[in-house]
Amino acid sequence: HEKKPIIFYLLNFLMLAALAFSYVFFGCSAGIKIILCVMLTVLIYHYSYKDGAFFVLTVFAFLAAAYFMYIKSDVLNFIIVFLNIALLPVVTGYLFKKNCPYLTTFCISAASNMLLTVAELVKLKFYDKVDLLDVFIKSPVNSAFEPYTDILATYNLSINDIVNSVSTFSPAVMIAAASTVALFYIVISKKIISLIYKNNLNIGSFSEIKLKKSFGSVFAIVGLAIIFMPQSSFSDALINIEIVLSYAFFICGISFVDFYFKKTGLWISVRIILYALAFLLLSVAGIFTLGILNPYTVLVVIAMFDTVHNYRKLDNQ
Repeated sequence: HEKKPIIFYLLNFLMLAALAFSYVFFGCSAGIKIILCVMLTVLIYHYSYKDGAFFVLTVFAFLAAAYFMYIKSDVLNFIIVFLNIALLPVVTGYLFKKNCPYLTTFCISAASNMLLTVAELVKLKFYDKVDLLDVFIKSPVNSAFEPYTDILATYNLSINDIVNSVSTFSPAVMIAAASTVALFYIVISKKIISLIYKNNLNIGSFSEIKLKKSFGSVFAIVGLAIIFMPQSSFSDALINIEIVLSYAFFICGISFVDFYFKKTGLWISVRIILYALAFLLLSVAGIFTLGILNPYTVLVVIAMFDTVHNYRKLDNQ
């Protein structure tokens, strides 16, 4: 990376400092966090390793100043707050700098985000002594379904049944959520890099994400095992694996649709509107087909066929 003008360096420093301080001052604002994380990702990619480290330390210093000035909590909580801001941008920015393939960047970024989520849960469980099941599952489920206990009873269901189901699927849901956040930052950061620096990263694009054929075989085998296996802890683990695999195919299904929509040359805003309309229509269709014809299932099926037949003529990544 060539030497950058000092004025841009100073402006970036001041912007990061202001955003880091404002993030805490405004109660850990989600909007400020998004701007700060995307900006940090872009700077880590664009500047040298030394400069990138300086920008990360800038965020650390001003986060710490605001945190201990206004929140005045302990050091461990601050470290979690800092990692929530810095870990994903550092990992993603570094992978951008190394020109890692899109799917590799996505998987590693998602894994780092998931590890951070696990660390937060471990802290809540053993350091803050929080009952995770009660706080994150029982209380929300009770609040949501308590008014409908009579309706649930007609289907021989109780709130405890729902709590148990949600508890069983929670690992897969956490993985999907962490992956979605990582993908969001990758897409936004990559787009901003191309707009600001007129530099298209040589990592492929979202519309070229595709799984290997072996994933389809694993998906089918796990599905069959779940059908014929009695309920147990092992079958619950297989269900979570199946959900994670279906999420991966879902993302590839969106990638497949985006691949062909990009060929139309339509503005991205028009494509987003068309995506939303298609999602709405399929959701309505799902009501009349007992949930079979819904957006998630359709995209998973499309991705599975593409995995086998390679309609996009992409090399397996």
